Amino acid sequence: RGYSFFSSVRDPLARAQSYYRWFNLSAKEDSSTYPHKFLATQYDFPEWIEEWFLPFCPSQESYVLVEGEIPPNLKVIRFSHLITDLQDVLNCYQVPLGFLDLSTFPHHLDSSHLDYEFNISQTLVNRINEKESWANSVLGA
Repeated sequence: RGYSFFSSVRDPLARAQSYYRWFNLSAKEDSSTYPHKFLATQYDFPEWIEEWFLPFCPSQESYVLVEGEIPPNLKVIRFSHLITDLQDVLNCYQVPLGFLDLSTFPHHLDSSHLDYEFNISQTLVNRINEKESWANSVLGA
């Protein structure tokens, strides 16, 4: 095929934290449409990881599969290196970067939620990392 592919990849724990925080904040508006958001308001973070994230949240790898395979020409934009990686991908496709003001990206140097408290055991962190082994390999973790 003559297609090119790119995808963003995020630190697995930061991704889980972000989902949990976003589900909590947005559950009031659409918990009937998305019951998994309601679960985030009923469980603390470790319980939510056990009850929803680990069994039901698709891995990041599943989003990049094409016919069951990772495309050999996949370009990855690591969230933790957002601006640099985005520039590299756009350069590969000879797309000028001038149309984006990357300084307006709110978390371009951060992949965490410093304003939110997450208490989680190392065992649970390890289980998240096992689920997201492809993402960790791409991130160099």
